[in-house]
Amino acid sequence: MAAPTSHATDFKDIFNKGNLGQIISNIGQTVATATATTNFTVDDLVGTWKYKSPGISFRGESTLANIGGAAAAIEEKLAPYYKRSRMTNITLTVDKSHNFAIKTAYGTFKGTVEKSSQDDILVFKFNILGTVSIGHINAMATKSGNQLNITFDASRLIKILKKLPKVASNTTFSTVASILDNYDNIYIGFRMTRK
Repeated sequence: MAAPTSHATDFKDIFNKGNLGQIISNIGQTVATATATTNFTVDDLVGTWKYKSPGISFRGESTLANIGGAAAAIEEKLAPYYKRSRMTNITLTVDKSHNFAIKTAYGTFKGTVEKSSQDDILVFKFNILGTVSIGHINAMATKSGNQLNITFDASRLIKILKKLPKVASNTTFSTVASILDNYDNIYIGFRMTRK
């Protein structure tokens, strides 16, 4: 007769200090993703948002990849590169006039933000000296309470970032760019929480 096996150790391991925090974080992220909406205005973004984790979304035919967990897997793969490239200190501030400031380790980017006629798209219009337009970039955005997922067209963002000498020469940036080259219609950015 075989000795009975006990699963108490497995159960205990699940709820040890390190695993419990990760489990709670995963549950919270799943709930936020499931309840996220594109039904918000730029006024709902007024305030300061800080980095929480990498954010990935897909546009077009690949949208089902979000449901299948591909986005979560890519986010996990990118997390150490975000840390190495100092992207974990990013903040986004939006004021009542819809001016924005994105503060990064590489500098502060400013301009105005508006919602496009496509409900899930924010348009970030960048400028220098307060008035000189230097271009715009579309971002997909979803919001759930005090959580914001904001992602930019990866191919367009990479083209813009390659123009910045500090970024273009960074080997971590090159690695991230090569990971993203494997996916079509991918948007990359940040999951953020309101400060």
